[in-house]
Amino acid sequence: MMGEGVPQADDARALAIFTAACDAGADASCRQAARLMSSGSQGDVAGAMELLQRQCDSGERSACLQHAQQRLATGDVEGGITSLEHQCADGGPVPCMELGSALLRHRADAPEQLARAITLLGDSCVAGLSRACRLRADALVRQTGDGDLPAEVVPLYGRSCLDGDAMACLTLSGFYAVGRGVEEDPDYAAELLRRACGMGLEQACRGDR
Repeated sequence: MMGEGVPQADDARALAIFTAACDAGADASCRQAARLMSSGSQGDVAGAMELLQRQCDSGERSACLQHAQQRLATGDVEGGITSLEHQCADGGPVPCMELGSALLRHRADAPEQLARAITLLGDSCVAGLSRACRLRADALVRQTGDGDLPAEVVPLYGRSCLDGDAMACLTLSGFYAVGRGVEEDPDYAAELLRRACGMGLEQACRGDR
């Protein structure tokens, strides 16, 4: 009901259902209502933020994470990162992964921030978050520039690709296509590209690496 192109009446009906469930104490419905309010035809970002903040203040950690992500998405980078810093300090690999991801996206031009992102993402990868493994590899590639890839980069992408991360498969395909960090293998590069396309990544379906 919440996808792009869905009639506004359906969005409004879904929002009413989620809001009622939220008022009845269903925390997951509160987060769904906030998502719909911020990204659906309702367009009430401020309302979504208020709802998430209220849930966060009541101790719902998932709402705190979603609130921080919404702040980043609306351009409040400082506020979003500060929130993630607190959540990461409270423990748990997911907020630390999101903090590492935010540092990689928004502060990677500062070498110390990039290094911190690599550490955070590495810890989250070890904790079993496959996306963190791919993001750590992304960060290491950025840190390396045009130099030789660190030995862990290809295995990190490989692990994430096997776990269903289409972007990891796409990136790995590019390495095998040109022989960067691995022996050049056009056939395997094409297989990885097809795998990424099969996961729904349009860029891979177009053949863009």
